Amino acid sequence: MADTLQDTIREVRRRAWIAKIFYSCGWILSIATGLLLLIAGVDFILRQDNRLSRITLTFIFVLAVVTFVARFLLPLVKQPLTDVILAQRIQQRFPALRHKIATAVEFLQDEKNAASGSGAMRRAVIREATDDLQDLPVREVVHYRHAWIAIVAGCISVATLWIVALVLPLGSRIALERLMNPFGDTVWPQVNELVFQNTPSHVRRGGLFEAEIADRKNKLPEKVNIEYRFDQNGMIKTLVEPMNRVNGIMVAQRQNVQRPFQFRAVGGDDRTEWHALQTVIPPTLDAVEFEVHPPAYTGWPVQKQTQNVWGLAGSEVTITGNASVRLASATLIAEGGSPIQLKLDSSRLGFASGEETWRLKKTGTASLRMIDEHGIEGGEEDRIAVRVIPESPPTVQIEKPAGYYRASSDAVLPLEIFAKDNLAIRDVKLHFQPVVEGTEKYKSILLLEQKPSRTNFDRASIEQQVAEGDQQLVKYNWDLAPYRWAAGTEISFYATAHDYQPAEGRSAPEHTLQIVKKEELAQEMALRQQGLLAELARIVHREKESNEQTTQLEIVWEQTKNLTQTDVQSLRGIELTEREIRRAMSDPHDGLLAKTLTLEADLKYNRMDDRVMSEQLQRLRQTLSRVESNQLIPLQSALNTARKHAQNDLATSSQANRQENRTTEGALALKQAGSYQKQAIESLQPLVDELLRFNQYRRMVGKLTVVTEQQKNIRETTEGLAPALSGLPLEEVGANERIALKQTAEQQDTLNREIEGLLTRMQQSANDLETKDRDAGERLAAAVKQGREQGLGQQMRAAQKHLEANQTGQAIAQQKQATKTLEEMLATLQGAEQKDLAQWIAKLRQAEAELARLATEQQSIQKEQATALSRSETEAKTINKKELQAIQEQRKTLEDKIRSLAERIEKLQAAAAAKSLNAAANKTQQAGKAAGQGDASGSEQQDQAAGQHIDDARKQLADARQQAEAAQLDSQLARLPEQLSELVENQKDLLQKTKLSAQTNQRKPKLTRLDKANILDLSREQLALVARIQPMKEGLALAEILQYVLVGTEAKMQSAAEKLGQFQTGQETQNLQQDVIGQLEMVLISLKKNTDEEEAEKQGGGGGGAGQGGGPQEQGTERSLAEIRLLKLLQMDLNQRILSIQNEIQKVTNQKGDVEPLIEQLQQLGPEQAKLALWTLGLLRESNQNMENRDDNHAEPKRMEL
Repeated sequence: MADTLQDTIREVRRRAWIAKIFYSCGWILSIATGLLLLIAGVDFILRQDNRLSRITLTFIFVLAVVTFVARFLLPLVKQPLTDVILAQRIQQRFPALRHKIATAVEFLQDEKNAASGSGAMRRAVIREATDDLQDLPVREVVHYRHAWIAIVAGCISVATLWIVALVLPLGSRIALERLMNPFGDTVWPQVNELVFQNTPSHVRRGGLFEAEIADRKNKLPEKVNIEYRFDQNGMIKTLVEPMNRVNGIMVAQRQNVQRPFQFRAVGGDDRTEWHALQTVIPPTLDAVEFEVHPPAYTGWPVQKQTQNVWGLAGSEVTITGNASVRLASATLIAEGGSPIQLKLDSSRLGFASGEETWRLKKTGTASLRMIDEHGIEGGEEDRIAVRVIPESPPTVQIEKPAGYYRASSDAVLPLEIFAKDNLAIRDVKLHFQPVVEGTEKYKSILLLEQKPSRTNFDRASIEQQVAEGDQQLVKYNWDLAPYRWAAGTEISFYATAHDYQPAEGRSAPEHTLQIVKKEELAQEMALRQQGLLAELARIVHREKESNEQTTQLEIVWEQTKNLTQTDVQSLRGIELTEREIRRAMSDPHDGLLAKTLTLEADLKYNRMDDRVMSEQLQRLRQTLSRVESNQLIPLQSALNTARKHAQNDLATSSQANRQENRTTEGALALKQAGSYQKQAIESLQPLVDELLRFNQYRRMVGKLTVVTEQQKNIRETTEGLAPALSGLPLEEVGANERIALKQTAEQQDTLNREIEGLLTRMQQSANDLETKDRDAGERLAAAVKQGREQGLGQQMRAAQKHLEANQTGQAIAQQKQATKTLEEMLATLQGAEQKDLAQWIAKLRQAEAELARLATEQQSIQKEQATALSRSETEAKTINKKELQAIQEQRKTLEDKIRSLAERIEKLQAAAAAKSLNAAANKTQQAGKAAGQGDASGSEQQDQAAGQHIDDARKQLADARQQAEAAQLDSQLARLPEQLSELVENQKDLLQKTKLSAQTNQRKPKLTRLDKANILDLSREQLALVARIQPMKEGLALAEILQYVLVGTEAKMQSAAEKLGQFQTGQETQNLQQDVIGQLEMVLISLKKNTDEEEAEKQGGGGGGAGQGGGPQEQGTERSLAEIRLLKLLQMDLNQRILSIQNEIQKVTNQKGDVEPLIEQLQQLGPEQAKLALWTLGLLRESNQNMENRDDNHAEPKRMEL
């Protein structure tokens, strides 16, 4: 049993020794490895190469290792594991054993000493202890947990060391060598390698020294110092300053360097070598000369300049000069240009221009940058002023014709192109291209070419030439005949101008030329002429009204010898009216004279063979020029003088004598003004009297035109029904189709009855015109004969019967034949319609003017004779018989003039006026006979009767002219719906294009050239519509309300075109286009006749014999009805706008906002409402007059509902 106890103790001792050895070795290894890594890291960080530092680190390492080894190994030596200690450890693990194991171990050790106690008791204790141990887990007395921890720590440390060695083999080897052998030569590699960048060796005295430090290994230290070393009287002084980090490098600066020094940088584990810096004086400019060579085309001489440089843009400048020191390079630096390298001479002190020359571009400054052999720059402080005379591209603009122009294919287009350049224009060209698909490139025509001037100039003359520039107005007659462009072709053209740079200027936007047929162009020109004459009539009317006011003021001034404040205001109003009249006549852009010149030129350049119109326009132009210079200009001066005198009279009324003198002068000036007004009226009235002619003839042509269009519409309706009904018996035709057939047949029957009545009226007019105007009568008779011989009525009746039987094919054939017959009749009538109408109107107006002069002459003779016959016998004896004889001769001459005028008026289809004039001539003759017999009373009565007949003739002649005007308007109104419908469709299409362009361009940050070109195309299309509405507007001079709407429509079209020309396609432009559509549709609605009006027109269509069918009342009523309907629409539109503004005012008021702008908008509608009211009253007055003039047999007048 003792052996068992001892074996157990030995097992415990063995395990204890194993645990202690593992524990000590593990921690020794871990601590030694950690110390090695720590001290190696410290050495790596410090990188000290002195022996003391290395020995210290090695000593610390060895001391630490020895200390920890002693800490763990000495206890093993000093504290051996005896049996008693182990027994005590076992008892500590198992407290139940108490002291049995230690006692048993002691008994075993004392067995040799038997005397120490009872042997049996010892054995019993040993046995009991042995038995207790056998049942206990003695292995738990010693645990390996701490030993394993130490072993793991040691392994981790060793593994860490190996990893470091593997990752950093060089560093690990160096650290181990330095630690193991502190006396060796092993050193750490250098981390930093500082180097100066762009470090100068010389710097200008007083300049800036700047040093830059970088690390070649890209491991720039956080802190780098620069050390400066100065020599002060043989003593070395060192100054240390920190450097600043800027963009990854270290920078140091030193201002105002006056003396040399040395410098180096210190940072990290590196320091640079000492660098020397020397101070030098920078190079300066001793002398310089510039030679300015202007462009060759200017002819200017070479200018030598020293301090400053001036010259034309594009001039070449050569430079020569000297520097104060030898140079490495010299460079010219000018604003806005690249540096120019100059060439150095052999001494390197002088420089001059090299292969690269200096070309002047813009005003500014220049400098010469000189770099000496040490790299020191100088010269930039001396700025050279540069003045450049700009040579901008020329500007060019096509002044005539307008942006959109219509011409015949053989026209000679007068071009006026204005080109301007600040120096000289080389050439001007015209570029054109037909706007058709597949067209290649623009063709060009050289309009102007100039050669450069070779005159020598001094500086003063050069500056004068630059100030004045070069302006050229090129006039060129562009003959279109050689190009043989067909009608309908559109040609885009623009002009370019070049100077001698060469730079190009281009006119914008492009102009458009449309080729039209001469017939269409003749119609447009006739309408434009009508517009001119209507404008002239309005001017004469205003002049008459102004003359009446002047006459009234003359009477007041003459009777009262003074004018009141109200009279002075009236005089001021007359002066303003005359100023407006003169502007309406002679304004260079919109005046009647300018429009006349334009129309006359268009007639000439389009090679229109219309001698009558040409003569009328020439007479109109000459008369307008004469009236302006002889009457209107002195008239304004006279009115101004009269007004000043009247105002002075009011201011100094207390000075009676002076007032009387001034009153006399003022009254004379006013009387002179009235005389000028009468002279102007007498000069212009004959032109106004030539406005109308051929009323009957024109009305017949207009009616036949309307019938022809109606027949075409019926044929188109039949052609639309034919595909669905062709080949079907009438019984199988559906109800809707049968109704359509019946309606078409009824329309054909109605038109047939209308054409029968029209042919009858045309024959009556032909018979009536046979003696008055044989040519017109023959044309009407020939047209009637064409219609009857070709069976126009039979053709229409046959078409009606075929329609009733559902024989659409035969009906269409008959309708085509009827349409052809109508067109042939129109061709017969229209062969000279425009020319005859113009002549007729001109002669009517001329007759009216001559009749007015005769009336004045008749009154003058009457007064002279009455004065002569009223004298007493004593006075009569002293009267020279020659005076009475002269009066009788004047009366005879007047009688002959009246009879001659009566004959001419009778030929102009004004029989009533001619009859009245013949009666006036007879009364004039009788008055002369009575005067010859000394019967003053009888002569006076006959003269008064003659004057009354003349007044009647004037009214009757005016009525004839008004009939012609009404016929013209009727013809225009007949064509207007179709023209406006086409115009509305074109405007709607243009609006859609504008919206699409706006949507497309809205998503783009910037418009491309293609986008701008597309928008300019839209602008040209809008201008084309403006050109189309202009003749319509001018042709409605007598329908003031219709013309007013079309004038507003034209203005909005023009505004839309201008905005498109400025690349504006937004809502504002679209609103303008939408307004145009609304106004045109409003006019179309007003021109549309309702059922009652059409029925009334049919019922009244058969009357009117003797060439008077319908007369002016019929035409005036038709026009009035259209204008009344338009007035109603205008009033509704105005009411809607007023209501909208009122609602907006209410809304803004509720929000307590500013309503002043809205109130101003509402006030601006006042004049428009007043204009509508005046038009309404005028139409009502005209309607009442027509109703009073109607016979009892006339039909019930049409109801005019406002």
